[in-house]
Amino acid sequence: MLEVIYKNFLILFITIFLIMLSYTGYLFLYGEIDNSTLVIHKVAGILLIILSLLHFYTKRKKVKKLLNEFIHIITNEKVTLDSDMDLLIDLVENKTLEEICIIFNISFEELNTVFEKNSIKRCSKEVTLKEVSDINSFKIFPLIVKILEQKIRK
Repeated sequence: MLEVIYKNFLILFITIFLIMLSYTGYLFLYGEIDNSTLVIHKVAGILLIILSLLHFYTKRKKVKKLLNEFIHIITNEKVTLDSDMDLLIDLVENKTLEEICIIFNISFEELNTVFEKNSIKRCSKEVTLKEVSDINSFKIFPLIVKILEQKIRK
């Protein structure tokens, strides 16, 4: 509860100090420079820097994740995400259909039923889930969901 209030006040004060900095900058642009506006401008700038650092510290995990993704995109590497869905896809995308049946504890006939119901083409038991998704222009996660639905309904 307190963390939510802290984050909201942090964003509120960052916005206020940005407006103050913009307003005093606007006054400087039109030649209205005096000691009070200069002091307000400096204080707003310093407090904005401090609050921004606090904001980055609060969001450090998200900033680290975004920086890692940016580096992976620039270096043309595969972007690895930490979501459970992506981990599941990474685990099963290179498994053959036979291995998928073992993993999800379903028979190959049940898997065929799932594929037939959803008009999904496949070649043999040795085809990987990734190849099945490529053949059918289907994403891997919906395939996994269909298999899990069959398993749960069983």
